[in-house]
Amino acid sequence: MRTITFIFLFFISFFKAQESIPFYNNDLFYKGGFVNFYKEAHQVIIEKKLAPCDKKEALYHQEFIVTNEGEFKKIENSPNVYNVNKCASDLLDQILPELKNWTPVQKDSNNITARSLFAFFPDDLFDNYKEGYDPKKLNADADFPPNGLSSFRDEVAKKVDLSGFNGRGKITVIIKFVVDVDGSVTDVAVEKSSGLIEFDDRFIYALKHVKKKWEPAKVYGNPVRQRFKIPFSVNFD
Repeated sequence: MRTITFIFLFFISFFKAQESIPFYNNDLFYKGGFVNFYKEAHQVIIEKKLAPCDKKEALYHQEFIVTNEGEFKKIENSPNVYNVNKCASDLLDQILPELKNWTPVQKDSNNITARSLFAFFPDDLFDNYKEGYDPKKLNADADFPPNGLSSFRDEVAKKVDLSGFNGRGKITVIIKFVVDVDGSVTDVAVEKSSGLIEFDDRFIYALKHVKKKWEPAKVYGNPVRQRFKIPFSVNFD
């Protein structure tokens, strides 16, 4: 009897090497929370007289790890992400070494190594900076209630029909899509083919036919398009 095990790996820009490290809310990683993080980042900009980015809409998401000893480690983004956001990334590289109040996450009264991410809008931290600034209050990633990508994964799993498909070993396809301003899924396409067109097409079909809409991403309270990539892997035993 054939057993099929689905492995749904979802990400925006996370690397597989960090998948085993637990993810926590970023406020837990900095003394005074990330409101204080942005305040200190603003102070660094003023003290070092750093130059703003020409692109006022520049936006960068930085993933990071804080070890159980409180050491901050930046997770490098892909070259494509860096090239699109070069100024914001380079500016952040000048700020981060000056920020010293990283704290390890605690679990069961023990310090643990954990990961998170934060949004970096350079223009907000120059002349536009205001006390208590926190971009999470103004901006949000697209969401698929109740549990985000996990819930979307479950919906796709219900739609995928692999009856009559005979595969061997582990087969993976990476699908990209956009959550539009109205919460609909658009621009669905194969990012990296499994090499088996029929396998790819079945996942494309399933993803396109999830009827429930997303809650769109927001920037400064306004809905915006957001792009995602999801690898789908199936083990055929």
